[in-house]
Amino acid sequence: MGRGRDRGAQGARGPGVPGDHEPGVRRGGQRPVGRANLARDRAYNGIHNHPDCTWSGAYYVSLGERIGDDPLNGIIEFLDPRMGVNWVQLPGQPFGSQLQINPEAGTMVVFPSWMHHWVHPFHGTGERISIAFNVRMNFR
Repeated sequence: MGRGRDRGAQGARGPGVPGDHEPGVRRGGQRPVGRANLARDRAYNGIHNHPDCTWSGAYYVSLGERIGDDPLNGIIEFLDPRMGVNWVQLPGQPFGSQLQINPEAGTMVVFPSWMHHWVHPFHGTGERISIAFNVRMNFR
């Protein structure tokens, strides 16, 4: 028996999808989880992904006032996850490069949760407010 899950409904199909018996999760449903982020001068998020989720995203409420001319100031950056994709560059092809998004207030970014990303340090005044979320899909 795995972590106290009810195996009676699984029959011969094998183990269930993790979390399919957690409160608030329907079979074949979704489980959204979110949090608010408040960032001030020099705040950043190191490289990470969101394990055990399907989709992740961020909604940017406000961005504060940037100081300086650093083009990476507070942007979110995504890595191409394919190994070796940057070994051969073809003219005009974006393979192996990073995707950099410079959000504005009201921007929503949604991406696969396995994709590694980070937020570059913010240099400025005021507060950057975003709402980050993860959704785990349960498939049957």
